[in-house]
Amino acid sequence: MTALISLKPPAMRKFIFALTGIFLYATSFTQQHEIDSFQRLIRSETNDSIRVELINALARVYVTNRPDTALKLSQEGLVLAKKMNVPLLHAKSLNSMGGVMWAIGDFPKALEYYLESLKVAEDIRDNELIAKVTSNIGNVYAALGDEETAVRYTKNSINIWDMASNPKGRCVAVLNLGDSYENLNMLDSARLYTTQANDLANKLKDTDLIAISLCNLGNIYQKMAQPAIAMSYYRASMPLCEEAGNMGGVSEVSIGMAELFKLNNQHDSAEAYAKHSFAVSKKAGFMPDLLRASEFLANHYKSNRNIDSAFAYMQQMVAFKDTMFNNEKARQVQVLSFQESIRQQQLEAQRIEAAQERKDNIQYAIIGVGVVTFLLIFLLLSRTVIVNEKWIRFLGILGLLLFFEFINLYLHPFLGDLTHHSPVLMLLIMVAIASLLIPLHHKVEHYITHKMTAKNRLIRLAAAQKTIAKLQETELSEQQP
Repeated sequence: MTALISLKPPAMRKFIFALTGIFLYATSFTQQHEIDSFQRLIRSETNDSIRVELINALARVYVTNRPDTALKLSQEGLVLAKKMNVPLLHAKSLNSMGGVMWAIGDFPKALEYYLESLKVAEDIRDNELIAKVTSNIGNVYAALGDEETAVRYTKNSINIWDMASNPKGRCVAVLNLGDSYENLNMLDSARLYTTQANDLANKLKDTDLIAISLCNLGNIYQKMAQPAIAMSYYRASMPLCEEAGNMGGVSEVSIGMAELFKLNNQHDSAEAYAKHSFAVSKKAGFMPDLLRASEFLANHYKSNRNIDSAFAYMQQMVAFKDTMFNNEKARQVQVLSFQESIRQQQLEAQRIEAAQERKDNIQYAIIGVGVVTFLLIFLLLSRTVIVNEKWIRFLGILGLLLFFEFINLYLHPFLGDLTHHSPVLMLLIMVAIASLLIPLHHKVEHYITHKMTAKNRLIRLAAAQKTIAKLQETELSEQQP
């Protein structure tokens, strides 16, 4: 069982109070007028930002038991978020819509909403939202059977959650990673990650995540041919799923128990739990669970030679499979995946280019500082007796070469961008720049080779005269009795 990531509510007293009320009441909603009362609460809210958050929060509650209601709420939140033109709320609403589409089995639409949400989240650089959406994209690929892609997305989300230090987000992602490894029949890895998620869920005291992790452990131990342990996990998960109002969890636990009863030749119990799974998932509108339950019941009645019931469930199974995995939807997923792959390649190319640009800028800065330092040291040395005229000429010309070549090196990328690397245009501009720099170069070189050397000669001559004068004074003082 994959877990959808919920959004963290804003730190507003009014919002937290309303959200708490939604959670407490939503698990016990049974009548339409009670749902309408909460919709009126949302409509009475004057702050549009809080309204969008409330709508998305209520949609997340209903996504595990009433996807049709969640769909209406998510659509309302998305329309309002678009009207407000607030990127963060828009991205959250797209993520909410993706969750609903995933629950009802429209995986291409779910992927479309999630990818659009991811683009906005990346544009505003909201790492937590990027992690949530990335994990949810992994869920879509897992539902489509592409577990390797699901693992890649899920591992990326775990890395982001680790940087964000968000234990709940990490718990959900690790839970989904274990689920993918189970589907890949890498059961040791599946058990390792799911156990880690279960431990973290217990630390967080999150009933829903505990229920999902127990259900997943039941699935894993069933595949490991340890039915007694699997049944114990299913029995522990069922009441927690009911307590959390997670009807998807109830459906999955029921079909898991049905499969265990079938292995134990308890056919009546197997049929009862499979029908319960079918009824719950049909009422909630969970297409993936409907497909699994209808397939189980079709095979069950076929093995019992109840042809009419087997045929009826087989027809439903074919219809559900066609709805979820027809050729058109498969093509849509391929197109979306290809487009996202191209976008990610472009983003990676931009990251590499930005990193190279930063590296070049650092090198330019180091070279610039080095050239200026060299020139300052040269000016200081030229006013001392440490170096002679030959060294002044050599160091002066070297300093000029460094300075003018640095200017040429620094201007070259800008000229390339300006001329689109046209050789003719670059040549003309470089000639124009050279026509300005060469006369300046000659003037500075003349100043160094003549005036600076002359000044240095005078300085050295003055120093020599001082030295001679001191020596003469010393000799006179020695000659006096």
